Amino acid sequence: MSKNQNDCANRSAGLKALVRAPFRWILAGFPKREEKITITDAADTSHSAEPVVWISAVFRNTALFKRLLAYPGMKWDEPEKLRLQVLIDASVAGDPLPENEIPRDFYGEYKDTRIKSLPDFFLVQGSFLCVSERVAVVLREFGLGGDLRPVNLWQGDKTTPVDGGPYHMVLVSARKCALIPEQSNLESSFKVESPSGVRWTIPGWVKDQDIALSPDALEGAALWRDPAAMAALFISDHLMQAFRKAKIRVNLEPKKCRIIKGENV
Repeated sequence: MSKNQNDCANRSAGLKALVRAPFRWILAGFPKREEKITITDAADTSHSAEPVVWISAVFRNTALFKRLLAYPGMKWDEPEKLRLQVLIDASVAGDPLPENEIPRDFYGEYKDTRIKSLPDFFLVQGSFLCVSERVAVVLREFGLGGDLRPVNLWQGDKTTPVDGGPYHMVLVSARKCALIPEQSNLESSFKVESPSGVRWTIPGWVKDQDIALSPDALEGAALWRDPAAMAALFISDHLMQAFRKAKIRVNLEPKKCRIIKGENV
């Protein structure tokens, strides 16, 4: 087992303890300005000589935040607050959610405000990643159907369905230990110390080539998370090009990663 793989195993083992840490790191690192970058605006790399992997700081993208709640009417001084907070932390950090705890219904935040439409990708309470059926079709083509959970979206009156369904929550199950922090452009302020090792929150203003990955990133699943990279998704170039082909315009702010080969890993 390589050093990188061993570090990954240690980080994965300590996830449950970490996600109960304070939530403040989730709020850090939002984009300083909104960048108008969509999947269809991303460069066509289908003929690129170099392998490409993309990173999305999706949980930093406030444009994807929608006025939807997982537990409407919940009093914030009740024990459910802690339970919801643990789920929020776990979802953003990449810790698998217990199947019986996964929210199945999301509700409009305001009773008198009608939700008219939703994009193909959106976030509920800044932490639960949901997608349209159009995105789900592409994900199934890549063998990612097992990561999809059907969810019901309701208007603020709690009885009227939101148009445009069906909708799905994406629970990214694949993990790869590919992040190389020492060769990435990551500020020390985003480093999180835990009993299982060092982890990093990925800022919303990450740029192309800021993140360095080992060749392990090129193998296996097309959509995955790294235990060392909190609040981020990694996307294979094949999947990115499939979104492009399907003309799915979503502001994921995808950025290219660097693949470090040979003795530098």
